[in-house]
Amino acid sequence: DNLMFLPNKRCETTKLIKIPRSKFDRIKYHYIVPRYDHFCGWTYNTYGEENYRWFLMFLAQHVTMCFYGSYVSALLFYDEIQQKKLFELTFFDRATGETVKAGYLIVFQYLFARRTLEACVFTVMFVMGIALAVFLGYHVYLTSVGQTTNENTKWGDVTQWYKRQQQRYQKTVKEAKEKSQGDDPPPVVVPTVGDEDVTCTPGAQSSQPQSAAKEGTTSIDLDHFDPGPIPKNIYDRGFVENWKEVIFPMSRRKDVLLLGGYSKPKGNPSPEKNNLGSSQNTDQTADKKTKAT
Repeated sequence: DNLMFLPNKRCETTKLIKIPRSKFDRIKYHYIVPRYDHFCGWTYNTYGEENYRWFLMFLAQHVTMCFYGSYVSALLFYDEIQQKKLFELTFFDRATGETVKAGYLIVFQYLFARRTLEACVFTVMFVMGIALAVFLGYHVYLTSVGQTTNENTKWGDVTQWYKRQQQRYQKTVKEAKEKSQGDDPPPVVVPTVGDEDVTCTPGAQSSQPQSAAKEGTTSIDLDHFDPGPIPKNIYDRGFVENWKEVIFPMSRRKDVLLLGGYSKPKGNPSPEKNNLGSSQNTDQTADKKTKAT
C-alpha cells in the first residue's frame, strides 16, 4: 500500500523480502509471521495468519464458559434464597445490637459470609466474562473491517497525522487569504503535494510540491501542504471475504491468486491466470484436431 507496508522491503534481521502485513516475531518464533496480529502474553504465543482463527475461537470459548459459570452460580444462590426465604427474614446486627430487615445488600453480605468461595468464583467469572467479551468484540470488529491489531495501531497514527496536517493546511490557507486582502504583504501561494509523497513518519517532508510559488510572492513552510483525503485500507475486501481470509488462511487456499494475492482487491485476476487459461484452451483445441485427424 506504500504507506504502512512498502514494496520489496527486506527484513532487517532475516534479510528476506517481507510480504504485505507481515512482521518479524522477536519474542517466540524468531521468524517473519504473515498477517501478523499480536503477541499474547497470557498464552505466550504469537498470532498471525494461520492461528488467528484459533485465537478467536479461544476467546469465544472462554467468554461462553465464564458467562455459563456465572449463570449456574447465580442459579445456586437464587435457589438458596428461595429455600431459606432470606428476603422475608430479619437479621440481627451483632455490632449495634439492632435488628435489620432483609434487603439486597443484607442478603448479599449473608451469602458472601456463608458462601465466600462460591461468591468469589462468581465475581471473578462474571468480571472476566465481561472483559473477554469486550476483547472478543474488538477482534470481531478488526476482522470485519480487514485489519489486524498491529495495523489498527498504525492506522490510528496515520489518521491522526492526516487530521493534524489538514488542520495546519486550513489554518495556513486562512492566514494567506487574510493577508492577501491588504496591499502588503503580497498574496501567498500554498504548494500542493500528491498523495504519493505523503508520509506519516515524524519529521519527514515532501520531496517537491506539484505547484511552486509564483515569482514575486512569498512561499510558506513546506510542512503546510494539503495531504489530501485519508487513504483507504486496500486490505479490506468486504465483510464476507475478510472473515473467509481468517477462517480459511490464504496460505492454505488454492484460489489465492484469483483474489490477487495479499494486497489486491477481489475481482482483479492476474494476467498470468488469463494467459494460462488461453494457453490451456489452445492446447485442448489442438488435441481435438489431432484426434479428429
